[in-house]
Amino acid sequence: MSECRQADKSDCCQQETEPASTKPAPVQGNDPDKQMVFKVEGLTCPAVRGIGCGHMLRPVLASLDKIDGVEASSSNYTGTMIRISVTTAADRDKVAERVSKALAEKGGEPVALAGDALRRALGQEQWRGAGRIGELSAIEFHTLVLHRVQTFAQAEKLDKVAGDKLVRIAEEQWERITTEANEDGAKQPEDWQNRCRKALPRFLDRAKEVLTAEQVERFRQSLTGPCRGDDRPEAPPAPTRSEEAR
Repeated sequence: MSECRQADKSDCCQQETEPASTKPAPVQGNDPDKQMVFKVEGLTCPAVRGIGCGHMLRPVLASLDKIDGVEASSSNYTGTMIRISVTTAADRDKVAERVSKALAEKGGEPVALAGDALRRALGQEQWRGAGRIGELSAIEFHTLVLHRVQTFAQAEKLDKVAGDKLVRIAEEQWERITTEANEDGAKQPEDWQNRCRKALPRFLDRAKEVLTAEQVERFRQSLTGPCRGDDRPEAPPAPTRSEEAR
């Protein structure tokens, strides 16, 4: 429904994507001899604070997975760390050099963690490979849409009943989108983007239950306008391991 554009950044919803691998992602262990974690910049969502950008992360992870010696790559929830599993411990230094060079080409200077910092990251952060990175995009879109709806209701000075109904309509539309995703299994960043775009006309039609024709047009502009640095909602905290397992 809402677009993720920001004037001073590339359109995070228009990044080139690569086909997702059909092979199941390897399970990344916690052996520091076969694991690396790099602090990175430039991969956080430009529209929502505190979460990695699925559209930017997916092609990065897909390209890292192709590097010789890389068994699997993944990102943490905030998009500030990239984790690499190597095929053998003996290849670790060579792989680290290749990965560091590849990440530097994406912008910023990656910093490899070591010692206790590495062990903490391996044990405490949540990691998503290219096949699951669309989960971050779903959170991005959901957070942004609700923020835009609530901000619009305040700007239009809607009463509580009307404002609450508009939020409820948004949540119902999101539940429908999520049901579709669960049914067809297409959950990559571009899948969430396409569903939101297709849902917009239906959402605006439902909004007529609450808004005048003039308000509906302003609402459409609010939902599809570019993201602004001073108007970015905060993402919900990363789910706990027990919540993820449900």
